Amino acid sequence: MSQATIERERELTLIYQTAQHITQLQSLSELLPRLVAEVSRAFNYNSMGILLVDEETNELEVRATIGLEREKHLGFRLPITDAPEDGIVGWVAYR
Repeated sequence: MSQATIERERELTLIYQTAQHITQLQSLSELLPRLVAEVSRAFNYNSMGILLVDEETNELEVRATIGLEREKHLGFRLPITDAPEDGIVGWVAYR
């Protein structure tokens, strides 16, 4: 098997497993930590996080992490802004 085929198979397996978890879990608080763990394992990431949009405050909130100082990052908020100098993550979310 070529490297591209192996990579594609790994990606499809991850998508399938994630879909299975989504249908089995009732809440984001259960899903997000599992999703972070699976994605980081599948792609061999040392650290990552999931940020969700809080539409009431127009901010991104860190809702799940792995390989980061969890207590320090969980709940951290970033403004969604059209000014890249205010933070690239918030600027990308604005786009």
